[in-house]
Amino acid sequence: MARPPRITGFSGSNLRRARKDKRWSQAELSQALGVHRATLVRWEQDQSDPQPRQAEEIARVLECDVQLLYEVPAEGLPADDPRHLTDVALKGMSVQKLQSMCADALRRLGVPAEELAEVTSLPLDRVRQLLDGEKPTMIEVQLFRTAYGQRFLASPSGHSASHGDGHLFTADEKMDVVLQRLARLEQRLERLDRQLSQGFPRLLEQLMLRLEIDSPERVSVS
Repeated sequence: MARPPRITGFSGSNLRRARKDKRWSQAELSQALGVHRATLVRWEQDQSDPQPRQAEEIARVLECDVQLLYEVPAEGLPADDPRHLTDVALKGMSVQKLQSMCADALRRLGVPAEELAEVTSLPLDRVRQLLDGEKPTMIEVQLFRTAYGQRFLASPSGHSASHGDGHLFTADEKMDVVLQRLARLEQRLERLDRQLSQGFPRLLEQLMLRLEIDSPERVSVS
């Protein structure tokens, strides 16, 4: 069964249209953005959403207004409208419950306010207000969920098998959860890949020094 169209949120078809307007291939755009092509494919197929900062980078690279990458402009809905939520597990919870749980969930992350602000692109003062118990908007809730996954607003058991009203997820909704987890895993792998690529030359140099080899050309194969 086909998934229903999104009411709001990032639009894969808009991204694909903007890319084609620039006559870029998926490989060219993914390389310019520093992400795997598979990530870009999922964005264009509406299987996962880029983080807000990634959307801004896409707009910069494609030289378009970031709002053009969304189905409904942010000002088109009230900030507390639950339709801003794209995470399947959060959609089954009431706005009041999400707002009441936010401060504790942020504190349990154990992340400094400065990092929370940097990752979500929220003002530092606003993040501090949320940590002190200020009610968040649904846009802010989704920003934290996108950045930290199930570490933010996780269920007590660490699993999300049903909606807040007790109804089980449909097969499509379960697939959405799996795709979101895969997207977060890929982001972690990308960070690890960058760290390894930056650290490998230094490791190789240390190894060569330990073996008292000045350059690879001096290695002889018997």
